[in-house]
Amino acid sequence: MFTELAKKLSALLINTDDHERDAYLASSADLVDLEHRINVVETHADPVRWYGASTPHEGRM
Repeated sequence: MFTELAKKLSALLINTDDHERDAYLASSADLVDLEHRINVVETHADPVRWYGASTPHEGRM
């Protein structure tokens, strides 16, 4: 019972943007892609919105 409550509370407290960022980074194809994505996350305000569900668009850097 406590586990269920803890999961629900953590779901409320964890920022959706953090989940999107983590999913974006986790979907990297290899280490080079991961390094690129980390650089994008660190240097741009909202890269997750550009790449959507981890699928790059034409404007990829």
